[in-house]
Amino acid sequence: MKNAVMLYDSDCPMCKLYTNSFVQCGLLDANGRVPYAHQPVEVAALVNQDRARNEIALVDLTHKKVWYGLDSLVQLLFGRFPFLIHLIHFPLLWYPLKALYKLISYNRRVIAPRADGAEGDCAPDLHRGWRLGFIVTAEVVLVLLILKFWREHWLMSYFQIKPIFTLMLAIHAFQFVVMLSYVKILFKVNLLNYAGNLTVTGLCGALLLFPVAYLVGPDSWIRSIWFLMVYCFMLWDHRRRDKIMKVDITATGIWVLYRVFLLLCFLGWKFLIVDHIL
Repeated sequence: MKNAVMLYDSDCPMCKLYTNSFVQCGLLDANGRVPYAHQPVEVAALVNQDRARNEIALVDLTHKKVWYGLDSLVQLLFGRFPFLIHLIHFPLLWYPLKALYKLISYNRRVIAPRADGAEGDCAPDLHRGWRLGFIVTAEVVLVLLILKFWREHWLMSYFQIKPIFTLMLAIHAFQFVVMLSYVKILFKVNLLNYAGNLTVTGLCGALLLFPVAYLVGPDSWIRSIWFLMVYCFMLWDHRRRDKIMKVDITATGIWVLYRVFLLLCFLGWKFLIVDHIL
């Protein structure tokens, strides 16, 4: 699109990646991507600044027109083909795509966190609905991803526990109760932000474990080594996010202790219930 500007969040890796791709593909001019914090005066005069923080804005300087969010991406990608725009706006396709876009856009600062408050900060509003929707969706996806891995893990065989969806979901839900209760008592932190960051750490771990469940046999030592590496990564990511939210290392200690607590619960199940009652 000629003589057009797309405003993007310069602190969002995803935003930088796809807007740069638009330039490389010729969909935008070389100067057609501009950080929200450095938008020219003529662009700022046309844009709803609050909305542009939540949904990426595409500004047509020739016709003085602005599109936001998914509309801006569709206009840029398919503007030359109006029939495709009409096709994408078919309700059964449009509403799920729009919900997915907002789920990511409103939560991009928990997906890729940074300290807020800089001049011209493009941080989206904290929308409770989209944050809770993100947490619930991500937790369901997380459990589905790791279910096969844990069903075949030697620890589950030893404890004679068969991981099922509801059990794994309950374990993760109780983690939220423990962690959020702790940070609520000791730290001035937004609980929805903290819960979002906690969810992303778990989801990253699940994504790393998922391929191993299908590519490596359940008895292979590679699984154990890979699991240890993923756990170390999650520990590092949890601490990194806590630092950004100004939460001290004790919260990471609670995160570790919760997993020790689970191990003790499984040991209790094995020696008190399985071996003596069942």
